[in-house]
Amino acid sequence: MSRAPVARTQELILRYAANDKLEILDVGGGPGVYAKWLAELGHDVRLVDPVSLHVEQARSAGVNASEGDAPALDQPSGSIDVVLLLGPSCAPSPATPSMLGASVSRSSAGPRSGGSATQQVDGGVRLSVPPE
Repeated sequence: MSRAPVARTQELILRYAANDKLEILDVGGGPGVYAKWLAELGHDVRLVDPVSLHVEQARSAGVNASEGDAPALDQPSGSIDVVLLLGPSCAPSPATPSMLGASVSRSSAGPRSGGSATQQVDGGVRLSVPPE
């Protein structure tokens, strides 16, 4: 993974995850680049990815990781502060214009009131802060 996009994404994430210890769900987090970094900052991070190799890689890096996908998450609604949707499987498509709306809402794992969601869109990152 190129360092420039990672650094820029980290900069954007820190706008919402810089201060307090947060409950973070990294959906489609691959081998755990962001989950590991956020855990090292003191956050409670859980990574979910549909690819078993990625889950193994994340676990090897010390990340709390499990195999799964956004529509089948078992995370209780309102139990997390930040949802990361940065993997390619989380990119919006014409069929599902917002993975956050389509998949995370179906799973009831949206962020708690005042929380935020971060989604990769067209190679960039979109931060969504739901209304209180």
